[in-house]
Amino acid sequence: LGDVYKRQCIYRAIADLELSVPAKEQENFGAGNVYDFFKALNKVIASAEKSVFIIDPYLDASVFDHYLVSRQNGVSVKLLSYKKVEDLVVSTEKYNAQFGNVIELRRSSQIHDRVIFIDQYVCWLLGQSVKDAAKAKPTYLVQAPPDIVPEKLATYEQIWVKSTPL
Repeated sequence: LGDVYKRQCIYRAIADLELSVPAKEQENFGAGNVYDFFKALNKVIASAEKSVFIIDPYLDASVFDHYLVSRQNGVSVKLLSYKKVEDLVVSTEKYNAQFGNVIELRRSSQIHDRVIFIDQYVCWLLGQSVKDAAKAKPTYLVQAPPDIVPEKLATYEQIWVKSTPL
């Protein structure tokens, strides 16, 4: 089997496992329920007291205007993406110029899932990229059980360390 196929199988297995784990909090959004998703994700971001770590290979600059506006003062943000990061670079520079160096941006080809960590102990799993969530297809926002968060965070922190700073 080719490497691409093996990775696809692994990613699918991870997604299936994540969906089968009972979640403390879960929201499902039908196709077109973009405002409901918008409100829910802003609530998640606003809940952070120290840090937000967003992993999304298709993240775009809309994250700044739509979601980081709910970031509390003093909360640091790490953005890990892969595709089309040029707009993210410009937005990060402008945001940091106004609000201080609160955002770090990195790029890695080693990510596939969409995950958000709040204060390093709460983990949210997203069914679609933040930029497209609930536009044309249904999606979900699920809080992962606390017992899997440390290992999941450690995995993404390792990817972060090896990723390219932008």
